[in-house]
Amino acid sequence: WCDRIQWLVKPKQVGLAVKPHFYERAELICSDHKPVMALFTANALEPLPKKERDAYRQDLIRKLDEYENEHIPQVSLSKNTIDLGDVFFDTPATDTLVVKNTGKAMAEYHFVAVPGTQVAIKKWVTVSPETCLLVPGASKELTVTAHVKREYAQEFNSGKETIDHFLILELIPGRGGRKQTDEMMRKSQFISVGG
Repeated sequence: WCDRIQWLVKPKQVGLAVKPHFYERAELICSDHKPVMALFTANALEPLPKKERDAYRQDLIRKLDEYENEHIPQVSLSKNTIDLGDVFFDTPATDTLVVKNTGKAMAEYHFVAVPGTQVAIKKWVTVSPETCLLVPGASKELTVTAHVKREYAQEFNSGKETIDHFLILELIPGRGGRKQTDEMMRKSQFISVGG
């Protein structure tokens, strides 16, 4: 027969013990299985009083919150304004800035549209790289170029478009992380592009 009751007490768990009182099998003739029965006495550790449990729980929650906050992606920018100087027709104007991961976690960024608009990066602006994954302490140079080409000139001449643009660099939560919209919005970086 193969039906069994098994138990285990880890040797390092001081004060815990299991004492078997009887262990038998039922002699049934209507089945090929022979159910087993046992009676044990086991002592257990006494639970902490409610006040101590609550204090322990609050301390654990505080430590987990600290850990989570320390591991929210964080970056800094070498500057928040891209000054392209005078921008002339069909002549690229370029400036750079540095994005540095100042946190303790991997930081991945991308650009998102300014609220109320549809595009993150206007068609006459290029940003390279548009997205990047930075390990803690790493930096990446961003190149921002404005290039007013023939296909965009009419929009500038008519006043529908001007040489200014806001870029919003948004941090992407780490792998498996959930997007915390309020926290991520506070962690977004705003870059003003102008000529």
